[in-house]
Amino acid sequence: MTFNTIGIVGKRSLPKITETLQTLINLLKKLDRKVILSDETTAQLKNNDLPTATIEELAKQVDLVMVVGGDGSLLSTGRVAALCDTPILGINLGCLG
Repeated sequence: MTFNTIGIVGKRSLPKITETLQTLINLLKKLDRKVILSDETTAQLKNNDLPTATIEELAKQVDLVMVVGGDGSLLSTGRVAALCDTPILGINLGCLG
């Protein structure tokens, strides 16, 4: 399976989240992938020109959702993505799991 369109969801309050998100976006762009951000994630980035959507809409539009955060972010996004059969990939920046 090829993941051409990738959604990104990032938890707001984590340290270094902006740096991690920007690195991830730059890598995906370099790989010529279309990136859509959750509307909450967009608010964290400056000079962003990427499309945005609610998590519900994002899960319908993408081939993969990448979640940058902790257990709670992964679980809440996973519940939404499961309704659309959209795979998720977690990048753990949390402190619990």
